[in-house]
Amino acid sequence: MRRFALALAFALVAVPLPARAQDPAAATGSPAAVSTFSAARERLDEGAIRVFLDCKDHTPCFFDYVKTEIAYADFVNVREAADVHVLVTSLGTGAGGREFTMKFVGLGAFAGLDDEVLFVTLPTDTEDLARRAFVRTLKLGLVRYALRTGLGGQLNLTHKPPDAGQRAASASRAGKDPWNYWVFRARANTSGEFESASEYRQYNGSVSASRVTDAWKFGFATYQDYRDNVYTYSDGSTYTSVRRSYDATAQAVKSLTSHWSAGAKTYVAGSTYENKDRVLNASAAIEWNFFPYSESTRRQLTLQYIVGVTSYDYIEETVFEKLEETVGSHMFRTSFDIRQTWGSISADVDFSQYLHDTALYRRSIQVEGDVRLFKGFALNFNLRTAGIHDQIYLPKGEATDEEVLARQRQLATSFRHSFRVGISYTFGSIFSSVVNTRLSNFVGG
Repeated sequence: MRRFALALAFALVAVPLPARAQDPAAATGSPAAVSTFSAARERLDEGAIRVFLDCKDHTPCFFDYVKTEIAYADFVNVREAADVHVLVTSLGTGAGGREFTMKFVGLGAFAGLDDEVLFVTLPTDTEDLARRAFVRTLKLGLVRYALRTGLGGQLNLTHKPPDAGQRAASASRAGKDPWNYWVFRARANTSGEFESASEYRQYNGSVSASRVTDAWKFGFATYQDYRDNVYTYSDGSTYTSVRRSYDATAQAVKSLTSHWSAGAKTYVAGSTYENKDRVLNASAAIEWNFFPYSESTRRQLTLQYIVGVTSYDYIEETVFEKLEETVGSHMFRTSFDIRQTWGSISADVDFSQYLHDTALYRRSIQVEGDVRLFKGFALNFNLRTAGIHDQIYLPKGEATDEEVLARQRQLATSFRHSFRVGISYTFGSIFSSVVNTRLSNFVGG
């Protein structure tokens, strides 16, 4: 019965995997390496492969589903206890799906036995379809490790013909997409909250169109938002706070080389919160990536320069006694992002400046990280700081108490700082393969 169950678990789509490394024991050839590998193999013959599933940033990894579907693996809480470290990263695709990259890193007896597998989910995929694809790909990546253990004799490979969705995806990759890579979306939302002394309502909607290929990115989008808050005082009188905003954007980005990109953008926008009745902007940008863009799921370091011109029509006269003006501006931006087995770190540094008055500028730094320092101990942090000297849109005069409390308009400030720092330490049992969803909302797990 056990042999039959494990055979069913390996009912996979036949996808060839590149052989990037040999049997680690055979590769080294040393008696010590052979002895170590043999000892580990003896342990693995008696049990499951120990897997550390490491999902970076906001990449979904469907942990509970994975644990219930892959019974021949023990999922451990710390990397040091694993036989295989699976690093999972993802990026959004132009169609609205996600491209997942699974990097398999062999540890201990499997050191040097590394691999990398990619798969893509469609924007129309439900969560169930996405998690099935995730598990199928994870199983495929673990096959080469299972083959070197006692599980190897229990594996069975089957081929499933592609369904209609897979055939459509293949046709698209072959250049037969009837939509020519264009993707359209429309959304509408409403929300509300009502109490004895206050009411809140919000309505928003958006329409967008995009086309993404290796050579070009095109995007068009429009967004509208309306929200109001009604407060009732103890004497029965009321105060109503209303905020409206809108924007419409068109942009195009051209891939020049594996390191260079260029783009242009134009938009029209408005915001009662920022005293902007209408804003018209046109800008152009150039970007250099120190690493090839093909490696962007794991690492990138970019330098970007943006120059543009903006026309403002204000709702109220500004602190500079303007009701309308047209100004030029430019921005320098550098972004760093790395995701590795030890954790992830990202950093952004921006400097923007108006060209008609160089004393009007803004500079900001943001650093975010999740770093595994040693067994069971991790550090996570998010630091943001900005020097703000470019609020040319602020209305003249003092804000009322109601406007301040209801956050109905932007207030003057010369800085904005925030931080979050945390540590975690995991100890005790290293295994985490058991799934128990009873009273999850009650106990929080």
